[in-house]
Amino acid sequence: MASAPGEPTLKRWVSGDGSDWVLPAFVAALWMVLLWSAKAAPLGLQRTVVALGGPAVMLAGLHARLFPYLHAPSRLQTLVLPIAARSHFCAARSAHRRAQLRTTLLGTLALVLVLREGLTSPTGLGLLGDWLAFAIAAAGVEPLVPAVSAWLGRRFPADSPLTRLQHGLGGGWTLPEAVVHLYAPALGLGFAMMLALPAQLACDRFVDGLSSPPALLWTALVGFLVAFALPVVAPFLYARGVFQAVPFLAEATKTLAGPPVPERAPAWLGLLRDPLLRLWVLQFYRLTPVPMLRLFVLILAVPIAWNVDSVTVGAAVLASSFALWLLPAYGLRRLQRARARLLQPLPVGEAQRSGRHPLALAMLCAPPVCASVFATLAWSLR
Repeated sequence: MASAPGEPTLKRWVSGDGSDWVLPAFVAALWMVLLWSAKAAPLGLQRTVVALGGPAVMLAGLHARLFPYLHAPSRLQTLVLPIAARSHFCAARSAHRRAQLRTTLLGTLALVLVLREGLTSPTGLGLLGDWLAFAIAAAGVEPLVPAVSAWLGRRFPADSPLTRLQHGLGGGWTLPEAVVHLYAPALGLGFAMMLALPAQLACDRFVDGLSSPPALLWTALVGFLVAFALPVVAPFLYARGVFQAVPFLAEATKTLAGPPVPERAPAWLGLLRDPLLRLWVLQFYRLTPVPMLRLFVLILAVPIAWNVDSVTVGAAVLASSFALWLLPAYGLRRLQRARARLLQPLPVGEAQRSGRHPLALAMLCAPPVCASVFATLAWSLR
């Protein structure tokens, strides 16, 4: 199928650093811990863990996957160009497909690593089928989330029931036109769970050696047909509202973020005597979303890893927590040229003048290295 006019240009505008897999990877690792702990539990509990853990993995990276449709700054900047709404949708959809494939592979890998030799057993195939049924349904429903958000993210007449719904569900917390973005992601995945449930029940009955009622099979088929049809409908809903919804969403985001004033530097930063090192640490602190929470997760991953009697599962928890901590450092790399311009005229070393700092790299890698040492010692002392 030929690209829509303007679509190749828009694809180049879609900014993505590939980090949409990090949070799903960590949630998938925690899912592995639950799956491993439930291996000796009744089959019904194992299926419940799969039925609830799979959506949790998908939900963890949903905002990052759907970001290009409405939230990306490039979307607001390019709306003024004479480019059709379908081109905007297709450009975002291309990045969305890649991100969705990464998340689906992470969930599948988590199941495969836990089940291992039991993967080919009826129980293992049933659990894998349950996950894949939901993943297929989610693949169809996810494009509908930004489409419905764009359609309902407009300003309607004052006497419209949709206007009253916007004001009623928002509670004054944000702009009425942006209220839909609070509900649509979770409701979308809930809809995907509903579409996948008949297929999951039919799969479970099949591996249990039971026959499925024709009504259940027809319902499963209708669920998949609906999931396959939604990506076809989504561009039309998206086109109805994207040119109005994106400005309202951008305004709501700026309002919630507050004035563009950087927060005060943490007091403990004064313990670093080297001013260039303080610059590095402060940049990492401000560029990293919830940095102290990431550090706490990294520390918490160590006891979780050594309390699991599977080195593979424990290593997955540690590796995903390392990625959660280290990935924001790519933002520091993008600022290297700016630091170099700032430091060129100053009497500093050659490494610092080029925008680098060896001790900053050591401080960044210290938490993962320490966590690896503690986890390795714990595993060796079992």
